[in-house]
Amino acid sequence: MKPKLEDVAKLANVSKTTVSRVLNNRGYLSQKTIDKVNKAMKALDYQPNSAARQLFQQETKIIGLLFPTVANPFFGEIIQELERKLYKQGYKVIIGNSMNDSEKEEHYLNQLLSNQVDGLIVGTHNRGIQQYKKDNLPIVAIDRFMNEDIPIIESDNYHGGQIATSRLIEKGARKIVHTTGPTELETPAHRRTQAYIETMKKK
Repeated sequence: MKPKLEDVAKLANVSKTTVSRVLNNRGYLSQKTIDKVNKAMKALDYQPNSAARQLFQQETKIIGLLFPTVANPFFGEIIQELERKLYKQGYKVIIGNSMNDSEKEEHYLNQLLSNQVDGLIVGTHNRGIQQYKKDNLPIVAIDRFMNEDIPIIESDNYHGGQIATSRLIEKGARKIVHTTGPTELETPAHRRTQAYIETMKKK
Protein backbone atom coordinates (compact mmCIF):
# COMPACT_ATOMS: atom_id res chain seq x y z
CA MET A 1 0.00 0.00 0.00
CA LYS A 2 1.34 3.43 -0.95
CA PRO A 3 2.49 5.34 2.17
CA LYS A 4 0.70 8.59 3.02
CA LEU A 5 1.82 11.82 4.62
CA GLU A 6 0.28 10.77 7.93
CA ASP A 7 2.40 7.59 7.87
CA VAL A 8 5.53 9.71 7.58
CA ALA A 9 4.32 11.93 10.43
CA LYS A 10 3.64 8.91 12.66
CA LEU A 11 7.05 7.31 12.00
CA ALA A 12 8.89 10.60 12.52
CA ASN A 13 6.75 11.36 15.61
CA VAL A 14 5.78 14.79 14.30
CA SER A 15 2.56 16.42 13.06
CA LYS A 16 1.34 16.27 9.46
CA THR A 17 1.81 20.04 9.31
CA THR A 18 5.48 19.61 10.16
CA VAL A 19 5.93 17.05 7.38
CA SER A 20 4.23 19.43 4.95
CA ARG A 21 6.53 22.27 6.05
CA VAL A 22 9.59 20.09 5.45
CA LEU A 23 8.34 19.11 1.99
CA ASN A 24 7.65 22.71 1.01
CA ASN A 25 10.58 24.27 2.84
CA ARG A 26 8.27 26.63 4.73
CA GLY A 27 8.79 28.17 8.17
CA TYR A 28 11.50 27.54 10.74
CA LEU A 29 12.30 23.95 11.63
CA SER A 30 15.29 22.54 13.48
CA GLN A 31 17.74 20.45 11.48
CA LYS A 32 16.98 17.56 13.82
CA THR A 33 13.29 17.67 12.86
CA ILE A 34 14.08 17.97 9.15
CA ASP A 35 16.41 14.97 9.37
CA LYS A 36 13.77 12.91 11.21
CA VAL A 37 11.17 13.60 8.53
CA ASN A 38 13.57 12.90 5.67
CA LYS A 39 14.67 9.67 7.33
CA ALA A 40 11.03 8.57 7.72
CA MET A 41 10.24 9.39 4.07
CA LYS A 42 13.24 7.37 2.94
CA ALA A 43 12.33 4.42 5.16
CA LEU A 44 8.77 4.38 3.82
CA ASP A 45 9.81 5.18 0.24
CA TYR A 46 7.32 8.04 0.41
CA GLN A 47 6.78 9.97 -2.86
CA PRO A 48 5.26 13.43 -2.30
CA ASN A 49 2.17 14.33 -4.30
CA SER A 50 3.61 16.78 -6.83
CA ALA A 51 0.21 18.26 -7.68
CA ALA A 52 -0.48 19.02 -4.03
CA ARG A 53 2.94 20.59 -3.61
CA GLN A 54 2.42 22.73 -6.68
CA LEU A 55 -0.92 23.94 -5.34
CA PHE A 56 0.67 24.79 -1.99
CA GLN A 57 3.58 26.58 -3.61
CA GLN A 58 1.35 28.24 -6.24
CA GLU A 59 3.68 27.17 -9.01
CA THR A 60 3.79 24.30 -11.47
CA LYS A 61 7.43 24.47 -12.67
CA ILE A 62 6.01 24.21 -16.20
CA ILE A 63 6.62 26.71 -19.01
CA GLY A 64 4.50 26.79 -22.15
CA LEU A 65 6.29 27.30 -25.49
CA LEU A 66 4.00 28.52 -28.27
CA PHE A 67 5.50 28.78 -31.77
CA PRO A 68 4.25 28.54 -35.38
CA THR A 69 5.85 25.12 -36.03
CA VAL A 70 8.76 23.03 -34.80
CA ALA A 71 9.22 21.88 -38.42
CA ASN A 72 10.79 25.27 -39.22
CA PRO A 73 14.52 24.85 -38.42
CA PHE A 74 14.72 28.35 -36.92
CA PHE A 75 11.92 27.72 -34.43
CA GLY A 76 13.04 24.13 -33.89
CA GLU A 77 16.49 25.26 -32.75
CA ILE A 78 15.04 27.96 -30.49
CA ILE A 79 12.68 25.47 -28.85
CA GLN A 80 15.47 22.92 -28.38
CA GLU A 81 17.70 25.47 -26.67
CA LEU A 82 14.86 26.87 -24.53
CA GLU A 83 13.94 23.38 -23.36
CA ARG A 84 17.56 22.61 -22.48
CA LYS A 85 18.02 25.83 -20.51
CA LEU A 86 14.67 25.57 -18.73
CA TYR A 87 15.26 21.93 -17.77
CA LYS A 88 18.53 22.95 -16.11
CA GLN A 89 16.54 25.47 -14.08
CA GLY A 90 14.11 22.78 -12.92
CA TYR A 91 11.29 23.48 -15.38
CA LYS A 92 9.39 21.19 -17.74
CA VAL A 93 7.90 22.48 -20.99
CA ILE A 94 4.68 22.07 -22.94
CA ILE A 95 5.07 22.85 -26.65
CA GLY A 96 2.26 24.11 -28.86
CA ASN A 97 2.42 24.40 -32.66
CA SER A 98 -0.02 27.12 -33.71
CA MET A 99 0.59 26.58 -37.46
CA ASN A 100 -0.28 30.27 -37.95
CA ASP A 101 -3.89 29.39 -37.10
CA SER A 102 -5.32 32.06 -34.75
CA GLU A 103 -8.10 29.74 -33.53
CA LYS A 104 -5.61 27.01 -32.70
CA GLU A 105 -3.30 29.52 -31.01
CA GLU A 106 -6.18 30.87 -28.92
CA HIS A 107 -7.11 27.34 -27.87
CA TYR A 108 -3.51 26.64 -26.80
CA LEU A 109 -3.41 29.90 -24.85
CA ASN A 110 -6.62 29.08 -22.99
CA GLN A 111 -5.44 25.58 -22.17
CA LEU A 112 -1.98 26.64 -21.01
CA LEU A 113 -3.18 29.56 -18.90
CA SER A 114 -6.03 27.56 -17.34
CA ASN A 115 -3.53 24.86 -16.39
CA GLN A 116 -1.64 27.61 -14.57
CA VAL A 117 1.74 27.26 -16.21
CA ASP A 118 4.30 29.49 -14.55
CA GLY A 119 4.87 31.34 -17.79
CA LEU A 120 4.68 31.35 -21.59
CA ILE A 121 7.34 32.00 -24.21
CA VAL A 122 5.62 32.98 -27.45
CA GLY A 123 6.95 33.33 -30.97
CA THR A 124 3.67 33.23 -32.87
CA HIS A 125 2.16 35.69 -35.35
CA ASN A 126 -1.45 36.26 -34.33
CA ARG A 127 -1.27 39.52 -32.39
CA GLY A 128 -5.03 40.19 -32.49
CA ILE A 129 -5.93 37.45 -30.00
CA GLN A 130 -7.82 38.92 -27.03
CA GLN A 131 -5.78 37.09 -24.39
CA TYR A 132 -2.68 39.03 -25.42
CA LYS A 133 -4.46 42.29 -24.52
CA LYS A 134 -4.81 41.35 -20.85
CA ASP A 135 -2.48 42.92 -18.31
CA ASN A 136 0.15 41.08 -16.28
CA LEU A 137 0.20 37.88 -18.30
CA PRO A 138 3.25 35.70 -17.53
CA ILE A 139 4.43 35.95 -21.15
CA VAL A 140 7.67 36.80 -22.92
CA ALA A 141 7.55 37.28 -26.70
CA ILE A 142 10.35 36.43 -29.11
CA ASP A 143 10.66 38.90 -32.00
CA ARG A 144 6.94 39.72 -31.85
CA PHE A 145 4.96 42.77 -30.67
CA MET A 146 2.02 41.41 -28.64
CA ASN A 147 1.02 44.36 -26.47
CA GLU A 148 2.76 47.17 -24.62
CA ASP A 149 3.01 45.14 -21.40
CA ILE A 150 4.56 41.98 -22.86
CA PRO A 151 8.37 42.14 -22.93
CA ILE A 152 10.16 41.22 -26.16
CA ILE A 153 13.40 39.33 -26.68
CA GLU A 154 14.72 40.41 -30.04
CA SER A 155 17.83 40.43 -32.18
CA ASP A 156 19.57 43.67 -33.11
CA ASN A 157 17.64 43.57 -36.37
CA TYR A 158 18.64 47.00 -37.61
CA HIS A 159 22.36 46.39 -37.14
CA GLY A 160 22.02 42.96 -38.75
CA GLY A 161 20.38 44.50 -41.80
CA GLN A 162 23.18 47.06 -42.02
CA ILE A 163 25.91 44.43 -41.81
CA ALA A 164 24.30 42.15 -44.43
CA THR A 165 23.67 44.95 -46.93
CA SER A 166 27.10 46.56 -46.43
CA ARG A 167 28.80 43.19 -46.89
CA LEU A 168 27.11 42.65 -50.25
CA ILE A 169 28.03 46.17 -51.38
CA GLU A 170 31.66 45.60 -50.34
CA LYS A 171 31.69 42.44 -52.48
CA GLY A 172 30.62 44.44 -55.54
CA ALA A 173 26.87 43.83 -55.54
CA ARG A 174 24.85 46.74 -56.92
CA LYS A 175 21.39 45.31 -57.51
CA ILE A 176 20.47 43.80 -54.17
CA VAL A 177 17.05 42.25 -53.57
CA HIS A 178 15.70 42.25 -50.03
CA THR A 179 12.95 39.78 -49.06
CA THR A 180 10.88 40.15 -45.92
CA GLY A 181 7.73 38.81 -44.29
CA PRO A 182 4.19 40.20 -44.44
CA THR A 183 4.15 43.96 -43.79
CA GLU A 184 1.00 43.61 -41.67
CA LEU A 185 2.88 41.37 -39.23
CA GLU A 186 4.09 43.59 -36.39
CA THR A 187 7.59 42.36 -35.68
CA PRO A 188 10.96 43.94 -34.83
CA ALA A 189 12.37 42.06 -37.86
CA HIS A 190 11.03 44.89 -40.06
CA ARG A 191 13.96 46.95 -38.81
CA ARG A 192 16.14 44.86 -41.12
CA THR A 193 14.17 46.28 -44.05
CA GLN A 194 14.65 49.80 -42.74
CA ALA A 195 18.40 49.21 -42.42
CA TYR A 196 18.57 47.78 -45.96
CA ILE A 197 16.77 50.81 -47.44
CA GLU A 198 18.91 53.35 -45.58
CA THR A 199 22.18 51.54 -46.35
CA MET A 200 21.31 51.28 -50.04
CA LYS A 201 20.56 55.00 -50.18
CA LYS A 202 24.05 55.75 -48.86
CA LYS A 203 25.94 53.57 -51.36
